[in-house]
Amino acid sequence: MPDYALYLESGPQHKKTMVHVLSLLGCVIRGTTTEEALARTPTGIQTYLHFLQANGEPFDAAAPFTTHIETHIIGTSWIGEGNPACGFAPDFEPLSRQDLNASIDRLEALHERLFKLIQPLSLSQLHDSPTNGHRSIFHILEHSADSEYAYLRQQIGPDKSIQKAFKEINSTNPLLPAALLDYWQLLSDRLRAFSDTELNAQITHGQTLWTAYRTLRRLLEHNWEHCEEIRERLFIEK
Repeated sequence: MPDYALYLESGPQHKKTMVHVLSLLGCVIRGTTTEEALARTPTGIQTYLHFLQANGEPFDAAAPFTTHIETHIIGTSWIGEGNPACGFAPDFEPLSRQDLNASIDRLEALHERLFKLIQPLSLSQLHDSPTNGHRSIFHILEHSADSEYAYLRQQIGPDKSIQKAFKEINSTNPLLPAALLDYWQLLSDRLRAFSDTELNAQITHGQTLWTAYRTLRRLLEHNWEHCEEIRERLFIEK
């Protein structure tokens, strides 16, 4: 039976909490408290396993599993948002090219899942803001795309072609889904082109030490969160 190690981050009073399941890279669960996040974790893991299985990865979403808390980072600065400055131990372990490519394959599957959600939507539907004050689907997509480049830039520095492609993701572009596809393809191509130096580099930005693994972790986790946010919104609206 699989036993998934959980990596937690929360504030000092165990309020806002994020659970990371690093052996299922990309799987994250949020809660307004640590107790709530842990209670939501089994369902969150099962939902992610369904995605992985549907994508052809060797997981059985119906199989039982257990979990245990491996690490719980408690802090006050930008905590519960997915990237505590100190990071998690696996962030700093060597990343093989095989694991790099497998993670990129998973990222591309997430992009495909997101594309299938938004492709049928009109520009009006993309820009409609919910009555609860939450941001529009377009603004979720814009934020997600911007964050993807931000994570990649930590490892490789500026990339003019990706910057140019991001500018095509704007509120007036009637071909927004296609623009996203072009943007995502450039991201994937750049990740696959990592040199051995880039693959093994540890680069400090402020208090944060970035690695290729950490970059991929945040790309997958952030995409999963917003893909689920959009899926749940569309399901609720139906």
